[in-house]
Amino acid sequence: MQAAAGGQARQPYVIQLNEGRELVGFWEQRGTQSGGKVRVELDKPWAQGPQWEMIAQSSVVSATPERQSATIKRLQKGWNEAGFVLVNHLPVPKDKYELAQRARQMAGLDGGEGEQAEAVETSGADVAGAVATDPAATPPLPGFFEQWGAHIGLLLVAVLLTGLVVRMAFLSGD
Repeated sequence: MQAAAGGQARQPYVIQLNEGRELVGFWEQRGTQSGGKVRVELDKPWAQGPQWEMIAQSSVVSATPERQSATIKRLQKGWNEAGFVLVNHLPVPKDKYELAQRARQMAGLDGGEGEQAEAVETSGADVAGAVATDPAATPPLPGFFEQWGAHIGLLLVAVLLTGLVVRMAFLSGD
């Protein structure tokens, strides 16, 4: 998610506290502030409210980097609980995603529920508003005359009518 926002991807840490609590956040600057406290930026992009937490340095049992696969699963779960679906690494509201899937199914672009579930699973951790289509499933493009035939016919009728008006108005023998 951080890379999608324009910054470089940052490494989240799993921070175990001695009271049994576990935090996941970014801890690049481990400088202790006044009172022996450390500021940790929480990795919860879906959460409303404060994204920082001050913890006592003495209460930290361990801080280990989180695996990328665990980060992806945690972010998917968090966005899902917040009412979003990750599509192409961007969060999309569930109701809009379901409407888009329904429209795609009605248009004949998607097979069924199996393909929909597979598309969500392979999307990864980050999400924006577009759902990718399979290039092999697109219908063939119309030919030249299918696309422009009506326009050409209308132009020919206009030329014939203009010629008839000119002949009747200016070239009549009266």
